[in-house]
Amino acid sequence: DGNVQVAVKQKQLVKYQEAIEESKELQKRLAVLSGSLEQGEAGLLRGKTPPLAAVDLQNILSAIAQKSGVDIQSIRVLKPVKQEGSPYLRIPVRFSLSLPTRQLKEILYGIATSDRYVMVREILINAPRRKGEDKLIVNLTVDGFMKE
Repeated sequence: DGNVQVAVKQKQLVKYQEAIEESKELQKRLAVLSGSLEQGEAGLLRGKTPPLAAVDLQNILSAIAQKSGVDIQSIRVLKPVKQEGSPYLRIPVRFSLSLPTRQLKEILYGIATSDRYVMVREILINAPRRKGEDKLIVNLTVDGFMKE
């Protein structure tokens, strides 16, 4: 009877040791995943609130436009959109520009290669009606993302 109890206790001990080892492995995996999440979220807009995140997006777009030598004619912050089933908000900003095709290409490239997660959601381009006029009238809606 005593030997049976010892055998049962030894089995329990082995199970507990396995659980401890599994727990250590899970802790390591959690640390790796947490680091990956943190690294991934580095591309989100800065700002604790949607208006502050929108300001960050405006600053990003202004810097891209300035680098290309373009003046933004107007900027309009649109209503933030909740990403369904996600802790993230999409922050849309619409801005208008008048620029030649080459500069439009530079701006689109600047948005696409930004270190933040920004993307062009909508682009409307009106070509000039007069001969010799090379400037396009462009309305861009650009989205950035923030954590709620």
